Amino acid sequence: MGVYFLFGMDEDSGESVVYIGQAGVRKNGEGIINLLKEHKRHVDKDYWTEAISFTTSNNSFGPTEVSYLESRFCEMAKQANRYVVKSVAMSRR
Repeated sequence: MGVYFLFGMDEDSGESVVYIGQAGVRKNGEGIINLLKEHKRHVDKDYWTEAISFTTSNNSFGPTEVSYLESRFCEMAKQANRYVVKSVAMSRR
């Protein structure tokens, strides 16, 4: 489990964009790496050129920690006002 950031540019507006999301272990046993590949295959999510992920070596992040980190990173990114912030966590509010 972990949290990831996808950085890129919005093709229409030219603005810098960051997508902040969370990933858990998937049915196929893959986590963040497969999710990034999925993002790259979707036309509306292929704007990103850089990715950063936060995870642990011992799988100590649980769903609560990952949800908190995603939400907190979204808040911090919005406050910094350097990127258009996209996230599932932002749409839950």
